[in-house]
Amino acid sequence: MALSIALNNADNSKNMVVANDGGEVSLYHNGSSKLATTSSGINVTGRIDADDFIVVAGSNPRLQVQDTDGTNQFSFLQQQGSDVFLRARNDTVDGRIVFAGYGGASTTNRLDINSGGDVRFWDETGASAKLVWDTSEEALEFGDNVKATFGASADLEVYHDGSASYIEEKGTGSLYIRGTQLRMQATDGTTYLEANDGGALTLKHNGATVFNTTSTGIDVTGTVAADGLAVSGTSNFVSVSTFGSIVVNGSTNYNHPTSGSATLDWEDDYLRYRFGGSATPQGIRIDNYDEIKIKLNRDGSAYFAGSVELNGWTITESGGSLYFATGGTNKMKLDASGNLDVVGSVNSNATIS
Repeated sequence: MALSIALNNADNSKNMVVANDGGEVSLYHNGSSKLATTSSGINVTGRIDADDFIVVAGSNPRLQVQDTDGTNQFSFLQQQGSDVFLRARNDTVDGRIVFAGYGGASTTNRLDINSGGDVRFWDETGASAKLVWDTSEEALEFGDNVKATFGASADLEVYHDGSASYIEEKGTGSLYIRGTQLRMQATDGTTYLEANDGGALTLKHNGATVFNTTSTGIDVTGTVAADGLAVSGTSNFVSVSTFGSIVVNGSTNYNHPTSGSATLDWEDDYLRYRFGGSATPQGIRIDNYDEIKIKLNRDGSAYFAGSVELNGWTITESGGSLYFATGGTNKMKLDASGNLDVVGSVNSNATIS
């Protein structure tokens, strides 16, 4: 015969303690059972308040929280050796683990881990996830204007602002990119800059090499367009390869023609400076025999078809004759027949040196 012991209130209307032989012992509050022993421990109806801490000890102990409104909806905190596990279960699949703030009326998501293993960090309002570890893409995804910062004062920033991407040094130091080979490429893999340790730096245009550094300078494939050129050194200044030329475009600058272009090239064993295109005659020609020929008339009709100034003297060709002038006044004339007219006297005893 089972026995039970009951401790009731004064008028015997409410249980306070009930103990059953071979069964549970129940503790009551105002007639309602709040704690009952079970074959595996205790069963508490209501909330447990402790002014210190609750210890759960045993082999792989765990603290479990379960929602009885659904099937197998529970989570538990478990100790396994030196490891601690926080696990969530929703029926037959993993549940979502959410870390959130609570302001008394609503919660604000701060971090969550879903059933697929994605980890999301939310913004300060809890409205959107700004940093996500996407397991399916195996990628750490930063939202627009979310910065990866490095250094005690956030000296280095890496971010995307919605339209452009930035790697920015915000401190006072330098930004170094190191490697034995550096390549910058378009999205289709086309290289437009390549740098090699101990070797050349190469620039490309639409995949074709147009610029290389060399051990002695640079190598350019194509045309060099520049507003100016300054060459210094103690040996060769400008070297033009076979059939090459230097072309100066027209401008209002007096260092070169005011219109059209001027060309300096090597052809047929002489160096020539000429105006206009390849079909026009040379203005100055230095040939292989150290002969200097000057054509100041652009149509190349005659040598000295113009004037030459030499230290205050002006040599002018007109009508087939040469005129020598100084101070704006002709002093001597030499015609095509060799006749010489001189203003003033001729000193036949003078020594020419």
